[in-house]
Amino acid sequence: MNRELNIRLKEARINKGLTQLQVMKLTNVNHKTLSGYENGVSEPDLETLKILAILYNVSTDYLLGRTNDSNYPSIEDNPDDEIQPMLPERIRTFQKKVGELSEESLTFLEFQLERLRELDREAVKRKRPKRAAKRDKK
Repeated sequence: MNRELNIRLKEARINKGLTQLQVMKLTNVNHKTLSGYENGVSEPDLETLKILAILYNVSTDYLLGRTNDSNYPSIEDNPDDEIQPMLPERIRTFQKKVGELSEESLTFLEFQLERLRELDREAVKRKRPKRAAKRDKK
């Protein structure tokens, strides 16, 4: 068992201000299973680890103890030339729309947005090798 993983899962959840029951509601990971992860009884599979990392806004490398940098990469860290100019207006519009949401709803929304970003990153990664393969055939 990875002791660092157990410790960091619990710390990340607490730092996010979430209880095990709240995590269960947001992720469908049973709170008893989550307790097992945090107490070293078991370890999450890769998909569950990714979901928890997204929810806690940390990297899987941090949870696994491969780095001490708990920051999850953000779009500001990796700006895309086409997206970056539109960000300020989009952020202001988004802030207006979510301003009335409860703290629990905001946490849920943040989690869903991070999951969407992760899916988008995976889709981009899947597309890149295909483009390279097409170029190589020409």
